[in-house]
Parts: sequence; structure tokens; C-alpha cells
Amino acid sequence: MSAVKRTLDILEILAKEGSTLSLKEITERSGLARPTAHRLLQTLMTRGYVEQDSTRAYSIGRAALALAGSMLSRLEPARAARPPLERLRQLTPETIHFAVLAGSDAVYVEKIDGRRAYRMASEIGQHMPLHCTAIGKAILAFLTPERRAELLRGPELQRRTANTITKPEALELELAEVRRRGFAIDDEENEHEIRCVGAPVLDARGEAFAGVSVSAHSSQFSNEVALLTAPSVVETAREISLALGAPPDLVLNGDR
Repeated sequence: MSAVKRTLDILEILAKEGSTLSLKEITERSGLARPTAHRLLQTLMTRGYVEQDSTRAYSIGRAALALAGSMLSRLEPARAARPPLERLRQLTPETIHFAVLAGSDAVYVEKIDGRRAYRMASEIGQHMPLHCTAIGKAILAFLTPERRAELLRGPELQRRTANTITKPEALELELAEVRRRGFAIDDEENEHEIRCVGAPVLDARGEAFAGVSVSAHSSQFSNEVALLTAPSVVETAREISLALGAPPDLVLNGDR
């Protein structure tokens, strides 16, 4: 029980911090001896609950985010999203996702499979990068510059495909366009042959914290079709935002 408590202490410290911590900082905040903290961190890393960056600092890992995503599917945002998502399902044969911001990723908390013969490989609890997904870019575009800077560290962004935007300056230009039109398009930037259109969901403070997207194989979902689908996605995001108490004057309209 003592080992379990110490392990949970470390996870809670990292989760509360929201950014990376050195081994020294973790030992100071937890009161654990350095060898004990190091041993527990190594165990958590083998299971993916903790990650270590190039500076050897620690942060919450992807397994923890996936676990959080599974739990979030039972909470209010997912419940509020379900009716609008079901209405969107009547308007498109493609796969629909609802994801929330968790750490520096977006985590799927709802998914409605499309009516195509194929099925998207995505699943609830899966984490997605922000800079190259429709939901991620929609969220980033409607955050403050300071908050975006916190989430997008480093001189370059991870390349996922040949279409991925890797320069922060180029991404800022893209996000300005997202803000202008109210939705984002992932033009095979995260996965080959997958195109998505996404819109931001706002919370009661009027801040972007989630997003809705429609995703499909690019052979079935051209840029033209994505643009035609966008107003319905924006309207769905608007309905969810209002259901969660977002200020009506700040919520985007589907006919924008």
C-alpha cells in the first residue's frame, strides 16, 4: 500500500503541475528519497504513464491521457455532446469525433462511426496532436497566444506526413485563417489519405477546450466536400458549446 500511495503521489504532482518536472523537483514536492522516486518513475515510464523529454524532465504520459479520455467519456461534456453529434450523423455518412483538450493533446471522448464500408481506426481515449489535426487546430486557433505558446513548445513541430505544418510561424498563419472562417481542415496532415474538418467547442468562460470533427478517407472526402460539410460541423460545435453554458455572443454560428 505504501508503494501504491507513493506512485499516486507522483502522478498527482505531475498532473497538477501540467508541465515537466525534474527528478529533484519531484523529490522535493513528494518528500520521497531520490532512489525511491527514480525507481517509481522508471516503472511508470515502462507502462506509459510518465514520459521523459530530452532534458530528462518528467511529465504525464500518453497512457494516463488515454485513461483520462476513457473516464471523460462518462462526464458532462460527452453527455452534452451526444445529441448534437447524433443530429450531425443524419447529415453526413462520415465518422464523427468529439475530443477534449488534455495536457498538450486532444483526447477522443466520443466517436460515431460513419456509414461507409470502411471504419476509422480511431477509438475513445486515443490522444491526438494539436498542430496537425482538425480538432487540434480548431482548439489552438481559439486560445490566447500565451496558452498556444505553452502547448506548442520548440522551434519545430513534429512531422506526421508530408503535409504537416512544422514551422510555428506557418501554423500561426493557418490558425488566423481558422479564426476567420470558424473551422479547421486537416488536409492529410496527421494521417495519409485521411481528411477532416473540425470546429471548436467553448466552455462557460468562452474558452476553447474541445472540438468536433468529421473525418473520412480523402478519396471520399475532397476539400470541396469538406468545405460543404464545415457549416454543419460548426453548428454542431455551437450547440454543444451552448449546452455547456458558453456565452451565446461568443459562440460561432454555422452560417458564418
